[in-house]
Amino acid sequence: MFSVNQEVSFEGRTSNIIDAPRVEANKGIFMNCSLKKVIWEESKEGSGNYVLNFYFEDSEGNTFKHTEWQPDPARDDFEKKFNNMNLRVGHILTKFGVSEAACKSNKGATLQEFMQNYISLLTDYSQKVNLKITLNDKNYSVFTPYLGFIEKYEEGKTSNLRVGNKEKIKSTKADSNPADLGSSAIPESIL
Repeated sequence: MFSVNQEVSFEGRTSNIIDAPRVEANKGIFMNCSLKKVIWEESKEGSGNYVLNFYFEDSEGNTFKHTEWQPDPARDDFEKKFNNMNLRVGHILTKFGVSEAACKSNKGATLQEFMQNYISLLTDYSQKVNLKITLNDKNYSVFTPYLGFIEKYEEGKTSNLRVGNKEKIKSTKADSNPADLGSSAIPESIL
């Protein structure tokens, strides 16, 4: 049986995706975004692994997909990963009119039933939201793993979301030509 830990608090790719250049240009904050759909689907056809995908669109039509990966019950850290997933999912759902109580009362005999029950809680997609999107180590756009990545949008108000000094919003690339390394490059006279 799958259920939510009652001690939790939920506060705390097409060509027009929200990618690294857009994250940097917007300084990680995207305002007036819409949730388009939420789907529990196989991550790769035939893999047997499932993900919960949230599809967002910003006010300029750029899309962002947030993925919650199916935690593996065979792993020692399953409970921790399952609880963290519930925190992130609940953090998102509560911005769309789903109460904390409804999130906390979610249950399912299987993980698929549990996730489908989460999706069925979402009945109103009309709420606009602000998103904090950062870059991971591979320069893919992601929500931070910690709460504080989504808030309700209010017309005329600035966002309360903040990008921390350890959160990456600027793409980093390794230099492919050692000669471009400046003073740390090996002088030709030594070669």
